[in-house]
Amino acid sequence: MALIVASLIFLFRFWSRTTNGRYRIDRWKLQVPLFGGLFSKYAIAVFSRTMATLLGSGIPLVESLRSAAGTLHNRFMEAKLFEAIHLVEAGISLSMALERVQIMPHLVLRMLGIGEATGALEELFSDSAEYLEAEVEERLHLLTTAIEPAIMLLMGVIVGGIIVAMYLPIFKIAGTVG
Repeated sequence: MALIVASLIFLFRFWSRTTNGRYRIDRWKLQVPLFGGLFSKYAIAVFSRTMATLLGSGIPLVESLRSAAGTLHNRFMEAKLFEAIHLVEAGISLSMALERVQIMPHLVLRMLGIGEATGALEELFSDSAEYLEAEVEERLHLLTTAIEPAIMLLMGVIVGGIIVAMYLPIFKIAGTVG
């Protein structure tokens, strides 16, 4: 049994290092309840912060998008971003291209649309990064607050199980002697 489990773990690790495996795992991570949105928002916050820095340095939009794609650390989102880059190269606005590939929240897309219209894309990437970072921090705080009682309950069950396991043999010995 241990050999089968070890083999399955080895095969999973090998598969997860392949391009297709990493893509599927990253896509699955975005669909996990409670944590999928957290992964997505964190990746987009880092991407937005990088885009604000690159655009502020005077790097053209398409080059900035290509450079910042690696900061997503999610193959599925990177593939979607490259689809959006191709759409931008074809002449579609950035906000419309990102809306078509559906990797960003609606509010961020609106902010980027306003940034394109006003010429303040750098500032709105920065603002959207701050907004998403605050939302991720709030969500993490909420999750840790919700998980604390469950951890305490689990620790109580474990300690209770250890105490019962230690005293049960003593009670059995006392029952047979007495």
